[in-house]
Amino acid sequence: MTQSVAARIGIVLLLALGVWKLPGGGKAAAATWDALGAVMLALIAWTAWRFGREHWLDLDRLEEAGRLVVYGTIGIFLLALAGRTLLWSSAPGSILWLCMIGAVGAGAYRSWQLWKEL
Repeated sequence: MTQSVAARIGIVLLLALGVWKLPGGGKAAAATWDALGAVMLALIAWTAWRFGREHWLDLDRLEEAGRLVVYGTIGIFLLALAGRTLLWSSAPGSILWLCMIGAVGAGAYRSWQLWKEL
């Protein structure tokens, strides 16, 4: 193991020790987690914007049903992201969330098929 890898592991362990032992460490960890979530959502939005800008002609060439599949899949994905905490608080909600994610996967696959047919 090289020195840089050992140093990185030591830094991570030191940060974990701080979260575990220092007062307010849990709040700092929660704030960091929330910030990472916000960055992730911003990256998803940026990716969707770039996709729309780069493939606007392909989206325009799709039939109305094809655009419905694409935009419906995006909508279900956003609903699943927004309602994740609430849906995971109960067993039926968890099943609904998993079904939504399955629908997103099926919609993404169907959108890919429609794009290949263009």
